[in-house]
Amino acid sequence: MGMLPGQPEPCIQHFSHPHHLQLSNYDQTFLAQTLSFCSCCKLKVSGWIYTCIPCNFFLDISCSKMPQQITHPFDQNHVLYLLSSPAYPQGFFCCDACGKQGNGFSYHCGVCNIDLHTQCASMPLLVTHQAHQHQLQLTFSPPYYHRNFSCDLCKNLGSNQWVYRCNSCDFDAHLSCATAKPRAPTQQRTPIVSPQHQVPLPQMATNYSPFRSNTYPNGFGPSLPIGGGVQGNALNQTLLGGAGAGAGAGAGGGGGGAVDLLGNGGLLSAFSGHLSGSDMGGLSSSFGGDSSF
Repeated sequence: MGMLPGQPEPCIQHFSHPHHLQLSNYDQTFLAQTLSFCSCCKLKVSGWIYTCIPCNFFLDISCSKMPQQITHPFDQNHVLYLLSSPAYPQGFFCCDACGKQGNGFSYHCGVCNIDLHTQCASMPLLVTHQAHQHQLQLTFSPPYYHRNFSCDLCKNLGSNQWVYRCNSCDFDAHLSCATAKPRAPTQQRTPIVSPQHQVPLPQMATNYSPFRSNTYPNGFGPSLPIGGGVQGNALNQTLLGGAGAGAGAGAGGGGGGAVDLLGNGGLLSAFSGHLSGSDMGGLSSSFGGDSSF
């Protein structure tokens, strides 16, 4: 039975290793082993990979398909060759794209001393990002003095490296920032409060009044209709901790969430419609003889 189109070969011979590499499911075959990394990109391996078990050699399927020669607009005059190890005696290279060191596979130009991570060499020339309304173009040299720039995504500095850029907006982004997968929005959880920690809200009596009077039963003045008017709504919401209605009532007086008890339209104005003349005189004497409500 033949292989399906696009299905990886069960066994390959790769130029980077002297032995045949077998297709294996890393998560099942190497369940008890420690973390392993791809010899090409140096990222953690998982799922189906190519491996040489005696040599502890691992290669991602995608990395196994990297071409051994490429042309790139960064070096338009030469071909870049895929090296399985750095071309330098110290055992690492400095990537001309991202500025970071590497010890895995690289694309190299011996004439120009150019070294690129395989991932950096595969960066698209144009990308879109949710943080900017225009497409970002891959730029091989920042257009600033000393070739320094500030990334508009992570707010960190970059120096002498490739940048994704919008020229019309002067918007710059690191390669890794511009190509990172967007994060899912953080969901805020509602805190669970146990019954013993719940704080009871203050209850307002139906005949509540801040002023004592001997004219009415129980020594209190006339009751205010709770929720029946602007003043009642504001006071009710304020006493019950409701900032929404309090803010609406207090907006005209210059402060949200607070009720003006003595100002125009306050509680005294509400009381004036319920008090008799003798009561108004009593309140007048209580406030220094002023009965102009």
